[in-house]
Amino acid sequence: RLSQLQAAPGEQIEVWLEWRKRSSGGLDYAVYLHLVDADGVTLRGQMDGTPEHLGRVLPTNFWGVDTPIYDHHRLPIFADAPPGRYALRLGWYERQTFARLSVTPGMGNRRRMGW
Repeated sequence: RLSQLQAAPGEQIEVWLEWRKRSSGGLDYAVYLHLVDADGVTLRGQMDGTPEHLGRVLPTNFWGVDTPIYDHHRLPIFADAPPGRYALRLGWYERQTFARLSVTPGMGNRRRMGW
């Protein structure tokens, strides 16, 4: 869920996400949110961080299997972002190696939302 569908350069968009860990495992992942323009490459906003559950930081290696995690982040829009339509991409990476986690088997390591 997004706090708003329109925003100006320099503002922040609040993003609420729900996650569930599907299997046991102890790796520590970071979540990223990228705001990209029509080319799908140029970043216009970025946030990387540890998931939060109900206002408290909760690293993924502490999650229970199939327990809902209600995650909240603020995505800053770059001050030089021109007017236009943007897509929100999100994904995960392992903190030690920066290796990206596959979102869905066979579907790559990020998911585009919106447009």
